Amino acid sequence: TAAFSTDISNAYHLSGTRRQGVYTRIETVPQYYTFDVEETGDLVYVELSRAPQRSEDSFWPGIVLMGPAPLQVDFPSNAELPSDVDVPLGYDYRVLRLEEDIEPDGTFEGLPPSAYFELVTLSMNELQAGIYFVAVFSHETPGNYVLIYGVDKGFSFVDFLGGALIAADTWSWAGVNIGIVLIPLILTIVGGIALMCYEACYKRHSPQTWYSWVVCLGAFVVMGQAWVILEMLVMFIFRTSPSSISTIWVSVIFIVLIFIVSLIIIFLGLLVQTNVLVRILLVVLALGCIALWAGYYVGPLMIIVGALLPTTRIPFHKCFPCLDPFEDDEYEEEDENEDGPHHEPGNIEMVDMAATSAVAARSASDAGSAPPSPRDRSPSHASIISDSSTEEDLSEVVVVVQDGATDRVEVVENDYDDDDLLSNSSTEEATDHDE
Repeated sequence: TAAFSTDISNAYHLSGTRRQGVYTRIETVPQYYTFDVEETGDLVYVELSRAPQRSEDSFWPGIVLMGPAPLQVDFPSNAELPSDVDVPLGYDYRVLRLEEDIEPDGTFEGLPPSAYFELVTLSMNELQAGIYFVAVFSHETPGNYVLIYGVDKGFSFVDFLGGALIAADTWSWAGVNIGIVLIPLILTIVGGIALMCYEACYKRHSPQTWYSWVVCLGAFVVMGQAWVILEMLVMFIFRTSPSSISTIWVSVIFIVLIFIVSLIIIFLGLLVQTNVLVRILLVVLALGCIALWAGYYVGPLMIIVGALLPTTRIPFHKCFPCLDPFEDDEYEEEDENEDGPHHEPGNIEMVDMAATSAVAARSASDAGSAPPSPRDRSPSHASIISDSSTEEDLSEVVVVVQDGATDRVEVVENDYDDDDLLSNSSTEEATDHDE
């Protein structure tokens, strides 16, 4: 949170036993907080730390603890009460501020990876029941600080759901520019799009469906979060003491898990054929990404949406010239081969035979030899690229002739009448049947 008050009568109330932190900034006016001690002897934990910014090395805040007299605090401090700090009538106070000649310890936090300098740490169990106030002050130098209150460490379910935003706020408080945070994420997304485009252009049988693209792009957004965490890990670890990096294993585990989950999602997204179980698994993995603070909710949402999309092919050849313009026809032919042949009504086979016969006769005439017999005519010597023939018009077809090592395209005029073609086709079919 970032709530505070500069008026002691309207101090921000700290409550609960679970440890929580107020991340904010102070200029020159003291900021006030309050908490309750219900029973004498209750354990109270208060900690004041500052951000690990090199530009704020001269920032040295302190706190004034105020409560019912007598107030006993085990913290060595000889600082005087600042003149601009208000103390309630009848309250005792203690001014707690680390001496400027004492170098504070840099502490590394594993989740999310961050760092801070501890200035004041109080763990008290001898306070009387009542209302207490805490005033955070800084004489002249402004800066970012965090006031931590509570005994129990840990994360709630709400913290895990909002972990991505909490991490972003923490890094912003620590002085990290949001542009630096997003660089690994942007590079991962751009690299993923480039890889998908390369696969679509040069891998003829690569999945080119809405399902594959949306799921894989969501996975790349999730993977980018792993690189962001690694970047923050390296950045903050150099601002802390070696003795405080014991929680680095938490960051490493999160990085490894995010990488593994994103790779599994990419693998499932590249499947040509999917079923209900695969789509349900994608939704479960997307929810797991939210728990891992990965993808800033955008990546998991894309994965869930992609899992609901059909495996409809995208016409990439209209956007990328490098694609084969006949690639869609190939996929249609493969689908026809899987489901069985589907012949439209008409004279396609008859036209092919007529065109082949005409081309073979012309080739033989050019070579000065006799035309081949119907048994010698092989459709492998000529194939139709396109034709304008129908049942009413069989006058012209376009064929590719394989002449030695080269191919040539010819427009062949059909010399056969429709009745002759029908009779020739029927005669050849009858002869094949007899054989």
